[in-house]
Amino acid sequence: MRNNKGFSLIEMIAVIFIASVVLLPLLVGLTGNIKVNNTMIDRSIASAVTTTTVQAFEEMFFSNIETRLNDPNHGNGILLKFSSDLVNDDCSVLSTTTPRSSFYLYGSNRNTCQEIFNIQSINRSFTSDEFMVFVYPAFVDDEDAFRASIDALAAQNVIPNERLRLFIREDVIEDTSRFRVLNIVVWIQYGESENQAILRPGLLSPPLELD
Repeated sequence: MRNNKGFSLIEMIAVIFIASVVLLPLLVGLTGNIKVNNTMIDRSIASAVTTTTVQAFEEMFFSNIETRLNDPNHGNGILLKFSSDLVNDDCSVLSTTTPRSSFYLYGSNRNTCQEIFNIQSINRSFTSDEFMVFVYPAFVDDEDAFRASIDALAAQNVIPNERLRLFIREDVIEDTSRFRVLNIVVWIQYGESENQAILRPGLLSPPLELD
């Protein structure tokens, strides 16, 4: 004689419990893998953006930036900052001079600066708190005075990251000959952790003049 009673309540609870025990670790693992994958994608995008930004500044700007860095109303000879919150204002300090390299298609230093902060990436954009460019002298007359100024700017939250502050304050050489070379560092925070940031340095110099 067939038993048509089906599963009892206790049996159903047992099945649900066993399924939960088996599926829960799988779901947790899947969620963790998705999060790690997204973080790696964000890191790759941030790395590409920092590299492109340094290359763009190396090709395009020097006299423009050097003048603004030494302007008391902008860098005051210490630190010139670009970010995406006031991109039009930040980039407007640059002239409409055509970049040195014809590789860049936006026609002028100012336009390319704006495109760097506006486009960033199709899949990921970075806010003004996450994406910043700093330019400062490679050679200074007084290392201690420079470092004290950087510490003061960090206290005003102009430099938002301790690792970034330490890098900038140590990345200068005391030299009174003052060669025309500027340091540039691009900083992107791509994740929530303080360690999830990319710091990309470079050098800016005048174009090579051939006799």
